[in-house]
Amino acid sequence: MSDDECAVAQPQGICWTPVQARFHPSGDQMVVNLCSNRRGAIYYCRLVEYRLADQRWRLLPGQEEGKSYQYPSYSHDGKTLVFGVATCEQPDCRENTGYGQLATMEVKAAAGADTAYGPVKLLPVNGVSRPNFSPDNQEILYWRSHHQARLASGRSIGSISVFGYRPSTDEERHLVPGLHTETAKVHFINALSGPRYSLDGRVIRFMAQDDGFWAKDLQAVSAGVVDVEYDVKTGRAADREFFGVTEGLGRVYTEHPTQGILAGAGNLRLVDPQPPHPTRVVFFSPKPSQVSDADIDRAGLWAVALSGVQATFPRGPVNGLKRDHWLWADEHRGADKRERTAPVFSLVRIKTREVQAVQWPNVESLRP
Repeated sequence: MSDDECAVAQPQGICWTPVQARFHPSGDQMVVNLCSNRRGAIYYCRLVEYRLADQRWRLLPGQEEGKSYQYPSYSHDGKTLVFGVATCEQPDCRENTGYGQLATMEVKAAAGADTAYGPVKLLPVNGVSRPNFSPDNQEILYWRSHHQARLASGRSIGSISVFGYRPSTDEERHLVPGLHTETAKVHFINALSGPRYSLDGRVIRFMAQDDGFWAKDLQAVSAGVVDVEYDVKTGRAADREFFGVTEGLGRVYTEHPTQGILAGAGNLRLVDPQPPHPTRVVFFSPKPSQVSDADIDRAGLWAVALSGVQATFPRGPVNGLKRDHWLWADEHRGADKRERTAPVFSLVRIKTREVQAVQWPNVESLRP
């Protein structure tokens, strides 16, 4: 695909794909991570804002050329935006795998006015991915490198884990030490969601790939791609099978104080947070595609879902980035090749279960 296909005037191609969307607590807007899908430039990303009332898009200010801005998320009070910033060779950013320096922006939102964003503030933590705020907004939790080693062959191996940083005290801590003991071990090599605290702060939830590096009797969770719930007090973890789940928690995206837990992945549903976690509402079923990312607004009126755009493993894309606003059945084995199955970017009205397809612009056409 040539750069001309992404031109501002009459673009011929969809050159960017949404990989994450988060509601502002006001419910008026979302911050969306649009990432380039040109020439394998999977992690060349920009932060954009989408306003629900007038379906207006704009580029967040302060984003520099030669840098990639990744996985944004608002604080629970809506006053801060956190994300990662990676410096990489343009235009492809091929050596970037979704990790960067921790950064924030001040956010000033007022009803009926455009949101004001402050300058990018870089924090002294490098190599992070998928940052989120704790419920009290005092700590930022994220993935980063945990162990690195070089084999006799010269090949490097390593793992990642979940850490937390407190800007007020400039302190970092390991948040899941119970997964790295003498009797219970993990070897996470790829982060696929989270990490996020539950509303009460008792558990941390995330999805990751464990490569089964340790002996089976030492594995804290199952090898492979697992959805994990880590108990902060006991240091114990439970992993859930998500494939084909229609009841119970399955994959947890986020939690709402009155609507319950937003869960997937084969479909999108609301689940009672109390065991045995009965499903309350199933309101969006994108099967046979999986929902890769989802969020719910503070008022509990809307949910947003991204389907079929799960980001990448180090050796290549899985359910790779799409160049279409819709998922088509020919992406799935044995299906009718001309049937549209679900939007890539869905906005769901929870009360009526109405699904709206959101069409996003190319970044080239946007201004701060």
